[in-house]
Amino acid sequence: MVHILKTGMCAGMVALICGCGGGGGGGGSPSGPVNSEDPDLRIEDPMQMTSTTSTRIMFSIANRNTPGEPVTGVVYQVRRDDGMVVRTATIPRLEPEAKTPVEVMDNTTGRTYTVTVDPANAIPESQEANNSTTITSVPTQTVPIAGDLRFIDAHHHGAYYFQDPLFHFFIENTTGADITNVVYTIREDGADLPGYPKTIDRIAPGTPAEMFQNPYEGITPKPSGVHSYTVVIDPANAYGESNEGNNSNRSEISVPMTYGFWPGGAKPDLQFQDPHYHGPQAGRVIVFHGWFKNKHDSVATPPSHFLILRRGVPVAIPAPGPGNIGYTLDGSGKPVVQGLAPGQIVEYVVRITEPEDGDIPYSLIMDSENEVDEQHESSSADSWVNNNRANCIVVMNPNGTSG
Repeated sequence: MVHILKTGMCAGMVALICGCGGGGGGGGSPSGPVNSEDPDLRIEDPMQMTSTTSTRIMFSIANRNTPGEPVTGVVYQVRRDDGMVVRTATIPRLEPEAKTPVEVMDNTTGRTYTVTVDPANAIPESQEANNSTTITSVPTQTVPIAGDLRFIDAHHHGAYYFQDPLFHFFIENTTGADITNVVYTIREDGADLPGYPKTIDRIAPGTPAEMFQNPYEGITPKPSGVHSYTVVIDPANAYGESNEGNNSNRSEISVPMTYGFWPGGAKPDLQFQDPHYHGPQAGRVIVFHGWFKNKHDSVATPPSHFLILRRGVPVAIPAPGPGNIGYTLDGSGKPVVQGLAPGQIVEYVVRITEPEDGDIPYSLIMDSENEVDEQHESSSADSWVNNNRANCIVVMNPNGTSG
């Protein structure tokens, strides 16, 4: 049996009054008899994060019934203490023993919010007394510091072939004293990812804290498509800094719909390994970094060309030298990857100056002139067998405030 929202019920129209940690659903009686085999909808994991100007409310809607059936059309509502309904929304389906995380932003502080699931009592439940909770916004008391918390070299790995975006960044403390309990978070399309925010116990001056974060490790489902990810330092503005405009760093990441490991074969297979970019750096420089790889244990590859495309058009590649490695230029100035021995991996670094602001699409293409007879030839932008092609979106204006 699947529990379906009853027709004719005006969900979300009932005023919500409750105490912290519990309370009834809406006014009136449930729409069916209460028995132990019915689902138990409840609010879990209530949290708040309040900056000097806004409140971020976080909670989960859970369906707790074992054994049980899925529930469809689960309405929830968030009402502020001045009577304003901040959000009413519907979760299409909740499986037994599953929960859906929810975030709600409100551009005010110091208010109390009542969160209620099934406010019209449209779904029969085994427990009706745990459908509401209250969350009070507590404005942050800002502590001035004589300096700044800021990112150094924030960038991401993965998501070219794999579905786990990996974030690599350093947080620097420019003051003359230790800063403790530094909070940071990672947001996908504006919402904190599960398990975030997190806290760094201490950042000493002159010793940036290096962070590798894989928010989707061990989590399903994975993201797919283009998403905006933002790493944020001090999201509640607990510290008053000399520069509040460098507390967030945004990436636009295209995550493949699927991925796989390419089977071996008689022919070699040129691949990118961990293609990523750093930047923008001083002088509007973007640094493309990664490795060229010959995935074969006994067959070498001849030299072959590669390209870097900007908006689909090849860009000029600088001559190899300090800061640009892993390739040569032919007589017409086109970049060439050396012949690779079986299993050989060669690191590349290519520095490009980007003249525009905004989000700029780039692609790197190996064996661009089909000089190597490969086991897997695809460099199609639409193909998941894209080990000859690495697409990325270069964000030229990544920094912002923590809001």
